[in-house]
Amino acid sequence: RPEDLVTDPASGTPLGRQCTNGSIEPWPARRELEASGELEGTELVYVRDDLDAYTIQVNGSARLRMDDGELMYIGYAGKTDQPYTGLGHSVLDAGLIPEDKLSLRAIRRLYDKNPEQVNDLIANNASYVFFREYNGGNWPAGSLGVPVTAERSIATDKKIFPRGGVVLVDTTVRSLTGEKQTFTQFMTDQDTGGAIRAPGRADLFMGVGPTAGIKAGGQYAEGQLYYLFLKPNSIAIVQE
Repeated sequence: RPEDLVTDPASGTPLGRQCTNGSIEPWPARRELEASGELEGTELVYVRDDLDAYTIQVNGSARLRMDDGELMYIGYAGKTDQPYTGLGHSVLDAGLIPEDKLSLRAIRRLYDKNPEQVNDLIANNASYVFFREYNGGNWPAGSLGVPVTAERSIATDKKIFPRGGVVLVDTTVRSLTGEKQTFTQFMTDQDTGGAIRAPGRADLFMGVGPTAGIKAGGQYAEGQLYYLFLKPNSIAIVQE
């Protein structure tokens, strides 16, 4: 995380970058930021390719196996104030993958055939996410600072939705074979991520590992969120 990255201390909303004179200015968009080379020297780790790096930015965390076999855990540490554009939307707009076939695996196959084309679409996402190293015992940590739970933790924009809220999620997810399945269950709004910055966006945490990665990569569906709240008269009874 760059030292000049400025966020709102209460909400975590990115505000920009702090200049030497104390003023705050917007961060460059992803394409300009990567081309400038100004992030050189701030790297935590190198991964296989740009798509892997981008996927980690969207997920907000990663467990990495180093060349010597050691595990490294990284998690979300902030983002620039630039707007987010999903790679899936860019791929659909370019007509490269049909909507009913869209998944991370499909994007990976496209990338392996033509990495430059996909890299150009990745650069359309002006937002850029930064990371820090985490202790493995507290990873993956969500917005509450405690580990999230597979298929029980959800990420939303915490400026809009209640941190730690109990929510009934009603949507569809894809199976390992790509078939759509109904997904209806209670979850906790405790996850976080740089891409979750809108009222109409939520991400389900599917777990860690190859199988969870396939499930997460197939998330692209509409759904409903039902938050549970105590009625005012119930709150009064508890206080008494």
